[in-house]
Order: sequence, then structure tokens, then C-alpha cells
Amino acid sequence: MHLIVCIDDRGGMSFFGKRQSMDSAVRTDILKTAEGEIFMTAYSARQFDDCGRIKICDDSIGEIGEGDTLFLETVDPRPFLDEAKKITLYRWNRTYPFDMAFPLQELESRRKKIRFSDFSGSSHDKITKEEWV
Repeated sequence: MHLIVCIDDRGGMSFFGKRQSMDSAVRTDILKTAEGEIFMTAYSARQFDDCGRIKICDDSIGEIGEGDTLFLETVDPRPFLDEAKKITLYRWNRTYPFDMAFPLQELESRRKKIRFSDFSGSSHDKITKEEWV
């Protein structure tokens, strides 16, 4: 499984059940980067055009196959870290309020960053994409 998460400079993901930010360039890149079917909550799916690959998984996260992708914004990623073969982080390069965070220290101690690149988004001048295995 390929796990994709968007975070701020402190690892923040969401605040009171809402995403911190969104960007159309990130969505386009997620669709290019994702493997297999893309599982996400109905809340997350509302920002994507129907591409035929998006599967709503509010209650069926267990259905994700080894070759599929899980995109999380408002769901704690910790239960999925062990089974993820690859993790892609999109960093907003800003600080936002948050009450749910990605476990960056755990990621850095257990995984290896294999690639990173910066690109301009539609709402952010600089977005950093990191790939971890």
C-alpha cells in the first residue's frame, strides 16, 4: 500500500476534523503519483474530480490492496505506517493550527527518504514532495 499525506512544517494534518489547506497542483500530482485505486474519505474525495480510481473508504479501510493508495487528511495515519510500502508527504512549507499530526519522528527513525522535489502550487509558492520507503 502507498500512503499519501499532506502536512505543515510541524507535521500537522488537520484541525477540528478539517484539512489545513488544499491545492489543485497537489491533487493533480496525487493522481499521477498514486498506485492502483485511491482510497480516501468522502470528505477528501469532494476535492477531486471523478477519475474512476477514487474509492470512498470511511468504513472500509481494510479493503485496500497491496498495490493501492491511501490518501489521508483527517484520519490518524499511525495504524497504516507498518503496512505502507511507500509514503509520500506533501509539505505545505507553512505552519497552520492543528490537532492531528503525522508522526514525523517515527517516520524518520524507521524509513528512508529516497526522493524529494519542490514545485509551485496554485495556492502555495513552494510545495515539497517527499517519498519514503
